[in-house]
Amino acid sequence: MIQGLVLLCLLAVGAAQAYPLIDEIMPDPSAVPDRQGEWFELYNPGPLPVDLDGWVLRDLDNDRHVIRGPLVILPGEAVVLAREGGPAINGGLTPDYVYGADLILANGADELLLVDPGGTVVDQVIYDTSFPFARGVSMVLADPALDNALAGSWRAATAFYNGVDRGTPGSTPFAPAVLRAPAPLPVPAPPPWLLAAAALLPLARRRRDCGLIPHHDAPPAPVHRPALHPRQTPQPLHFLHHPHLHAGHRRGGDRPHHRPLGDERIRDGAA
Repeated sequence: MIQGLVLLCLLAVGAAQAYPLIDEIMPDPSAVPDRQGEWFELYNPGPLPVDLDGWVLRDLDNDRHVIRGPLVILPGEAVVLAREGGPAINGGLTPDYVYGADLILANGADELLLVDPGGTVVDQVIYDTSFPFARGVSMVLADPALDNALAGSWRAATAFYNGVDRGTPGSTPFAPAVLRAPAPLPVPAPPPWLLAAAALLPLARRRRDCGLIPHHDAPPAPVHRPALHPRQTPQPLHFLHHPHLHAGHRRGGDRPHHRPLGDERIRDGAA
């Protein structure tokens, strides 16, 4: 019983899909102006592809953009989202998606939120000057298992992607071994009454096996009838004759035709 409940809990909790996370941000490019060269990257740490069609990019103010897909992130891969699409304009990028002027990344402190179509904030980074980015240098998440809301989870990019700016747009630095399935949710403990009932099951089985508790599926016990002795034969049934039920009894209160046995013996003796 408990195993069945645990299985149901595991099936209900299941292996939940890990959502994409923000793993690199370039708020302040130097090769081109900000309005052309800003970009960020989303990484998929889960085992299944995710289509971002209908998802929302926004900050905590008025910036908001709805992604018009399909924009699919395969497991262990990343997509680059930028303000401009042309490499000659955006500083040498080849982005996977262009969000335009709907979203602006401030150079000092700002917020970047990723919201699913149901309105749930899947990931957010609220950064300030304590985060390791600078002019012409993007900040990269050190490990997808780290909390990207903390400045200590990030590091400054060191590789050049256009000869001037440093970053790794589109080439995630995470090794395949880093890919992690989402941690399963804790299975709720069974209630005390269920544990008590499970503890009594072995005792009930032993009592049943000893005959203290009848088996519901056992055949009915045979009825014991004493056997006849070989010399015994069934005896005929004798019925007592009631005077009023005698064959000679007539209606109307008439006396019967036979005479008492004593009269017959007297008559026979006289004869």
